[in-house]
Amino acid sequence: LLETLRRFGLRTQGAPAVAHDLDGLWHEIQALGQRRHEFPYDIDGAVIKVNDIAQREVLGATAKAPSWARAFKYEAEQRQTTLRAITIQVGRTGVLTPVAELEPVALAGSTVSRATLHNEDDIRRRDVRVGDTVVVEKAGDVIPAVVGVVLERRPPDAVPFDFAAHLQGRCPSCGEPVRRDPLFVAWRCENLQCPAQSVRRLEHFATRNALDLEALGGIVAEKLVERGLVGEPLDLVAVDLERLAALNIGTDTEPRVFGASHAARLIEALRRAREMPLERWLNALGIPDVGSRTASHIARFHDDLAAVAHSDILRDLAALFDDQEALRKTTSEADRAERLEAARRRGDALERLGLVKPGATRRGGLTTYVTTCIGPKTAQSVLAFFATPAGKAILERLEALGIRPRGQAATAATAAAGDGAPLAGQTFVLTGTLTSMSRDEAQRRIRALGGNATDSVSRHTTALVAGANTGARKTEKAAQLGVSVLDETAFLDLIAHAEAAAKAGSALPPSTPAPPRQPDLGL
Repeated sequence: LLETLRRFGLRTQGAPAVAHDLDGLWHEIQALGQRRHEFPYDIDGAVIKVNDIAQREVLGATAKAPSWARAFKYEAEQRQTTLRAITIQVGRTGVLTPVAELEPVALAGSTVSRATLHNEDDIRRRDVRVGDTVVVEKAGDVIPAVVGVVLERRPPDAVPFDFAAHLQGRCPSCGEPVRRDPLFVAWRCENLQCPAQSVRRLEHFATRNALDLEALGGIVAEKLVERGLVGEPLDLVAVDLERLAALNIGTDTEPRVFGASHAARLIEALRRAREMPLERWLNALGIPDVGSRTASHIARFHDDLAAVAHSDILRDLAALFDDQEALRKTTSEADRAERLEAARRRGDALERLGLVKPGATRRGGLTTYVTTCIGPKTAQSVLAFFATPAGKAILERLEALGIRPRGQAATAATAAAGDGAPLAGQTFVLTGTLTSMSRDEAQRRIRALGGNATDSVSRHTTALVAGANTGARKTEKAAQLGVSVLDETAFLDLIAHAEAAAKAGSALPPSTPAPPRQPDLGL
């Protein structure tokens, strides 16, 4: 295939090496590592692939990566340089992170002058001191980090770094008291009005996976907070065009205004943000332990932010794992019986939603569950966030602003009410690659018709939709449980039939996927 591409005039990498056993594979990986710097681009590893297209199709792929390829990462390039100082950076959640200020050094294609030191315990464990010669590398060839100290080059007057003494009990940004978080290896500023936190929250609020507010970068966020126009991200909604255009993003001695065109772009982006779905707003609010992926999963099961704030689903998810942990420790038969019944009830309900799947069965008939997309810690973080005064204030302010982001549960409920919910009560799992649409689009269409789309096959699954390059794991599980398997053509027929039924106001019976077309997996 590569030779054919070269004949077509397309640029390809150098001739790939072929290995027939593990010794040969290791030899080729080492050989590539020795000449990695000869390439006109940077590489951080070797990719190992099965060299047979038919076998690749048998091995299939997961949602994240092909099962017929693996990446071997080389050790990161390292350099030595001098640690000039240790400064403290305040994150959007108030966590204080130590940063190494370095003598600039060329490393992996760029000049590095700052690097992460992770936390207080990491500094103590490595015994990193100001004035030391330190070893720096880019973690994953991306993020600079201090990984060691050259002790034989340590200055005689270098003293251990005292994190607490350096802080003097105060946040370096706002000067308010800080405390060491008892649950994490971190110091934290708990002042929600801390300028550094406000800037970081505003930057996060504007990112592409959040509300995608173009024209709002780091400098603009910093100046909006510094000039007193914004204290919290939602303050931005109330800033008018005139004040935004006049914002000085330079200095007092060398002023530079934001400008009318940039301000207009930001105002328009804020207008679009009002209509963005629940998942984007959940990510934008900066809730601890919630990123874009988790926000998307939470939005699947909730109508709006108020439903998330008082979610029985999240509460049951957290309680299920509390019950499981308690059942491992309890010796009281009465307490055990009560918790066992609660765990079974919650586990079954959450499994139907695709939020958990059964794990091992332990003594006394306890089936332990594992999460599929939202962990118990995340569930607790979300509920705790909206129970705080700050979380409650956000809900009230969004309501006052008329911003009511809708979740996928609300969309599905609307479809159910207006169109007869043809796939109501049916659960589908998608695997492999669909040629006619993305997996996200397929899941969206299922939910719009009142159905549920989950990531793992269980006894509650109505059908497994198997696209191209499907791995055997999910199809074997479907066969064990007697779950129907649909190929892409059968799935498209089902969706077309369901959409027609929706227009007619009727529902499809739970047995709709029959007769299934079994996909040719090449097994």
